[in-house]
Amino acid sequence: KEFKGDKMLRSVIIENIKTKAIKELKVAGAFIEIGSEVKTDFVKKLVKTDENNHIVVNDKCQAFYPNKDKVRPGIFAAGDVTNNAFKQIVVATGQGAIAALQAYNYVKGSDEDISADWGHNKGG
Repeated sequence: KEFKGDKMLRSVIIENIKTKAIKELKVAGAFIEIGSEVKTDFVKKLVKTDENNHIVVNDKCQAFYPNKDKVRPGIFAAGDVTNNAFKQIVVATGQGAIAALQAYNYVKGSDEDISADWGHNKGG
């Protein structure tokens, strides 16, 4: 509802949207998030999406067939477009790395999970 301070942020006034109760919190900083709208209409016939239009992925960033719980081989997704609950840069970056490594393994025809050393670290 309101940011308070002089040269530095000192507190914020917040309002509970259900009860309309107003409260002042002492803070030293704030992250402003204005939200986002996921644009996945172009892939809905290819992959499963949730009620918020996020692409549903497993922990290997593999997408699923629409209306099924079966992985769709060769299709990976990462970041804010996925159903991951944590919309943070560090999470999206990690998912991007996982998706890239999984795509690499898929293209080379390997069934192994993530291979992080790219084969350069043989023998320990």
